[in-house]
Amino acid sequence: MHIVGALKGLAAPLQVYWLDVLIVLAGIAAVIWLWRKGRIDIIKRLIRVMVVQAEKQYGSGTGRIKFEAVLTAVYEKMPALLRLLIPKKKIIEWIEEAVQWLKKQLTDGKTNLLDLATEVTLAAGPAAIPDPVIPESSERDILGNSSPPSD
Repeated sequence: MHIVGALKGLAAPLQVYWLDVLIVLAGIAAVIWLWRKGRIDIIKRLIRVMVVQAEKQYGSGTGRIKFEAVLTAVYEKMPALLRLLIPKKKIIEWIEEAVQWLKKQLTDGKTNLLDLATEVTLAAGPAAIPDPVIPESSERDILGNSSPPSD
C-alpha cells in the first residue's frame, strides 16, 4: 500500500514536468551516444592494428587462434564502461570487418604486411594505441596451456 502511495506522489511532478524530464533524458542519451561514437572509432582502429599483429604473430592457417587472441586483447584494452555499452556481438562484427579489410589490403600483391602494420599503427596514433602487440598470455589462454610455450 505504501508503494502505491509513493508512486502517486512521484506521478504528480511528472505530469507537470514531463517535458523537462524528457529533454534531460534526451540530452543524457545524446552525450552517451557521442562519447560512445568517438570511442568506437578508436576501438575499430585498435582492432585493425591487432588483426595485423595477429596475422604477423600466428601466420596463416590459424584463423580461430588469431580471432580469439584479438577478441581477448580488445577486451583487455577496453575501459570497463565500454564493455558494458558495446555488446560482444558488435566487437566480433568489427573484428570480421578488420579481417576483410586486411585480406583486401594483401590481395593486391604490393602490400607488405610489415609495412602495413607500421602504417596502421601510425594512423591510429600513439595515444590511442600504446601497445598494439598481442600479449603472449592470450596465446597460452587460447591454446589451453598453463605454462609459457617452450622454445
